Amino acid sequence: MKRTKKYNPNKVSQLIQSKSMQVHRLWMRYDNDLIDQITDEWLKDHPNEDVATHLLYPHIDGDLIIAIKHRLISLEQKWHIKLTLELDDGTEAELIFDLPKAHLKDIKMQTAEFKIDRGNGIKTRWKGLDKEVEDAIKPLEAEGVSCIRTWAYIAVETPFKSKADYSYFVQEKALRLMLGEMVA
Repeated sequence: MKRTKKYNPNKVSQLIQSKSMQVHRLWMRYDNDLIDQITDEWLKDHPNEDVATHLLYPHIDGDLIIAIKHRLISLEQKWHIKLTLELDDGTEAELIFDLPKAHLKDIKMQTAEFKIDRGNGIKTRWKGLDKEVEDAIKPLEAEGVSCIRTWAYIAVETPFKSKADYSYFVQEKALRLMLGEMVA
């Protein structure tokens, strides 16, 4: 005789709980110049407000934007940043930064108190993403090469704050995949 197992409703809940506590690799990719332009235009009219996410959301690929937008993860993370500079001579240059634990707002701004490894044992203070790009482009511009576009790739490895946050993330990600840019 076959033994019939009863349905255990807690099993799904336990599975979601364990998934939420695991470390997830979240990423986003966007045109840094376009996002800067949108941000600057917004801040002219609304200097004391965060940029409306519905303006940025369609221009950012990946799932990290979902977690940041809804504050589903801690905004203080170890950030991995890769910038791809498209140059007017048809080549590309890459800048890669592995930042120590820092708040999201410190990535763009010069307010950061941490130092990053520049190689050969040299560590200097983080200047903010835009200033770092500007400093990297200066030697190229001296040679007559200019940057056409800057693509940013940002990734983190992090658990979610709670089971509810993870569940919301999964739903939002599925919605974004189905509806594309319309979800904001």
